[in-house]
Amino acid sequence: MQQKPKGLGKLWRRIRARWLAFKAPGRFLCDSCRYDYRGACNRPERPNATQCDDYEPR
Repeated sequence: MQQKPKGLGKLWRRIRARWLAFKAPGRFLCDSCRYDYRGACNRPERPNATQCDDYEPR
């Protein structure tokens, strides 16, 4: 079984963060997130998150 190269997860997070910043510059992610309702998202940043690991577009 092959192992993933170290640092690949960190690279993926950086790429995803740049993509999110490009997609919604200066906007809150919660406005366009699939999980933008009370029972689905328990993050303390909600509803004004600008960075989120759980973000999924609608």
